[in-house]
Amino acid sequence: MRILLVEDDRDVKALEELLLTNHKVPFDSVDNIADACELFRKNYYDVIILDIKLEPFDKERCEATNGLELCISMRDYEARHPARPRANIVAITGLIPIQKTKVDLRIAGFDEVFDKPLDFKDLYHYIIKNTKGED
Repeated sequence: MRILLVEDDRDVKALEELLLTNHKVPFDSVDNIADACELFRKNYYDVIILDIKLEPFDKERCEATNGLELCISMRDYEARHPARPRANIVAITGLIPIQKTKVDLRIAGFDEVFDKPLDFKDLYHYIIKNTKGED
């Protein structure tokens, strides 16, 4: 089991990292889109925890300009590499714009959507349920 955590809010990221560390869940953690793109392309992750409101970091290294576009880019990459297992991508969001409902996010490629303030117990149960390293 391996998790990719993509979160630019320092406080939320620290809590998510603490949850994963306390439960001995292996993870990589980044705070920007470009680093997330690179790690995703180099490694397989069972679950990707992705903040929707990420800001563009380095358009030279990744074409996505926010968390939604990053999810779409990841799904496109998976489609072009059919031997690669499909990751579970989880949206973490404090604000869902009116034009992007939870259904819209799922259509875009997210498997689940969690609202902030985040219920870490629910997130942990989702991770366990959707990884090969089930308890």
